[in-house]
Amino acid sequence: MEKLRPVIAIVLCLAIWFVWLRWFAPKSQPQPAQQPPGPTQLKKGPEDGGSGTGVEKPPDPPDVPAAAFTHPQVAGSIETLENEALRVEITNAGASIRRLVLKGYRDPFEKDAQGNRLELAFLDEFHPGFRSLALRDPSGKLPLDSANWEALEAPPGEARFRYTTPEGLRIVKTFALGPEKHAVRVTVEVENLSESPLARGFELVGAAGIVQEASGGVYPGIAHGLWKDGKTYSVDTGEGSGCCGPTQILKDLGEKAWERDPAEIAWLAAVNKYFALVMVPRDADRAGIAKFRAWGVEFPAEARRRLEHAKVSRLDPKAKELLDWTVNTVATSAVLKDRTWQKGEKSSFEWTLYAGPKEGEALDEGRFADWRLGDLLDFGWFGVISKLLLWIMGAMHFVLRNWGLAVIALVLIVRMAIFPISKKAQVSMFRMQKLQPQIKAIQERYKGDQQRINMETMAFMKEQGVNPIGGCLPLFLQLPVFLGLYNALLKDIHLRQQPFFGWITDLSQPDHLFTLPFNVPMHGTDSFNLLPLVMTLTWFTQAFMAPRSPDPQMAAQQKMFMIMPVVIGFMMYMSPSGLVLYWLVSTAWGIAEQQYIKKVHLK
Repeated sequence: MEKLRPVIAIVLCLAIWFVWLRWFAPKSQPQPAQQPPGPTQLKKGPEDGGSGTGVEKPPDPPDVPAAAFTHPQVAGSIETLENEALRVEITNAGASIRRLVLKGYRDPFEKDAQGNRLELAFLDEFHPGFRSLALRDPSGKLPLDSANWEALEAPPGEARFRYTTPEGLRIVKTFALGPEKHAVRVTVEVENLSESPLARGFELVGAAGIVQEASGGVYPGIAHGLWKDGKTYSVDTGEGSGCCGPTQILKDLGEKAWERDPAEIAWLAAVNKYFALVMVPRDADRAGIAKFRAWGVEFPAEARRRLEHAKVSRLDPKAKELLDWTVNTVATSAVLKDRTWQKGEKSSFEWTLYAGPKEGEALDEGRFADWRLGDLLDFGWFGVISKLLLWIMGAMHFVLRNWGLAVIALVLIVRMAIFPISKKAQVSMFRMQKLQPQIKAIQERYKGDQQRINMETMAFMKEQGVNPIGGCLPLFLQLPVFLGLYNALLKDIHLRQQPFFGWITDLSQPDHLFTLPFNVPMHGTDSFNLLPLVMTLTWFTQAFMAPRSPDPQMAAQQKMFMIMPVVIGFMMYMSPSGLVLYWLVSTAWGIAEQQYIKKVHLK
């Protein structure tokens, strides 16, 4: 047993370290932001004096002849499409989405003059002139995404625009909502009006950047459906990218564009913590796609907020330290294959956007279920447990009408349900603690004969009815429950902007009690968050009150594990307050449980 202790300690440390890396690891250190390549803003290759690491420049189409056809000069205009879930402002500049508002959701930062949060503009013109659902010319010769298109008459609930290229391609774009409440449809019709065959390629922008929902280190990223045998069979959410999932993806996208073959991809999504913008082609149009693309773009609104909060000028040298890659967001597009239209030939392609929350009911509506959009809500390995716990929490909210109280009720229900397992583990540990003097006496009696020590120790523990792994195994059996609950509270949109009491006004964000005169090391914030400190103190108290071993080696290992509450507590300093509340209540329950077991079950 003596020789096995270091091995057991190493195994436990590795297990804890694995859990730490997967669920609690600190995010990558910020890197200086690079200007990411735009859809047609390409990095220089070696022949231009560059590194050649940028996006490959597409071949130029044939030169445009003298203007045989003329696109009329048109004044700017905006049309609005609206249903119960969306309000979409469509500008004729590029016939594109100027702004898409998710009705029923509020912006996490922006407020009106009265201090009320504004409706959430999920898509916006974050970069002037770069808008969602714009059609672009990869060669850059035609101003398809910037010129004012003609607004045409359209049936109610639709918006229609027309552009005519100099060589004679007439392009008509039609926007409509539905049939699902979070669906935006765009149809592009192309007709050759000239007397000659015309060849051209296009790029359709999906998301020109999505709003940030940065909390707990979760920043915008990408996800995509995997395509095989004519259907979406799985979804890659990017959670496996390093230790940091979408956070790491955003950093990577700021350095190099992501590109994939459409033969493998069903659809592409730009996602943040709670929302998704998914671009899905019509199945019949899939053969016309050359590649899907995603890249990082600067997010001036986030940069402005950060500089204003720090009271730092954009020209101040300190601004560079503040504006790292986390002020970026994600853009997506589909590059369409070059094709030739014969004289008088017409063709069309259609795309559907899902613009809405990562929430089961919305993601599973209508066609979205066939596209497996519900898999965007990824709770990890123990997703079944997470969904069950969220159902219970929803039932508690129905009764208590407060999501903070629902979290507390959920923790108490879970802890009561696993109490038999927890009791068995703690009783075993307490009994092991009481047997340590006799075990030490056995070790002294057979000193030098390790085999005999192990045999006598096991026989003695069996006689006393104690299992040496009885304290560890039940703890590992509890792990799926706790990790399922952790992921549920971390990702569930129902906690977004929900108050608990007092200063805790948003359970999806860190609790901000007051502002410090300095930044917290490694976190870059001057927010004083009380809940993580109380949680750390409570967790440390629980570890301190746990059964102590008189064995020097075991005592040293216990001291090492007592450092974990401090380390993890510090790393969770900027975690959502709903998640910290769960951990705090669970730990407080654990202390009360320890005392109860000592008094009642160890007599």
